[in-house]
Amino acid sequence: MSIMNSIFSPLIVARPIILPQGQKDFELVFFNEAFSRTVSKTILKFHYFHEFKALLSTEVPWNDMADKAINKIPCEPVTYFSDLSNGWFRVQMKGMDGKYIVVNIENITKEREHSKKLLDTAYIDILTGLYNRNKFLDDIADLTAQAQFNGTKLGLLLIDIDNMKIINDYNGHTAGDEVLKKSAEILKRFSKNIIKAYRFGGDEFLLAIKN
Repeated sequence: MSIMNSIFSPLIVARPIILPQGQKDFELVFFNEAFSRTVSKTILKFHYFHEFKALLSTEVPWNDMADKAINKIPCEPVTYFSDLSNGWFRVQMKGMDGKYIVVNIENITKEREHSKKLLDTAYIDILTGLYNRNKFLDDIADLTAQAQFNGTKLGLLLIDIDNMKIINDYNGHTAGDEVLKKSAEILKRFSKNIIKAYRFGGDEFLLAIKN
């Protein structure tokens, strides 16, 4: 057990049991120090899955995953958000010696935040904060499919700012950037569920309008 205590991720060891009322459950026989630090002290007082699993997440199929683990059936990890810990976690279960299951609850909050930053870098225009051309090219198939499925219309409005070269040549690129940023701020006011704004490139903006 000292090895498990040295593992950074929260771990639970449990064994299948039949409760007096005939309900199948899993008894908690061990949790490591990382689990103790992560969860509420209230949870540490419980002994069975059914007593505390809802406090961790109601979206995770705990019993189904545990059944698969104990029977050595491959079980995909499940990701959930914990209001209790205000973070994202990935749950994995594996059978051990045919008698126990090991539940690994990995905190992936930083991983998801990093992924979001990478996604923002790929899809957000740094200057204006609007979605960029890459995002539009990814969105257009979904937008078209939604319009066809719902029997609605999809309109695309391309907006081109005139005389940007003159502004840049006579007032500098900083002034030109300010024009682009102010234009983006105006477009953001119109961005709703039915209107999506993109900086298409250079001095061009594009609106995808659903009806």
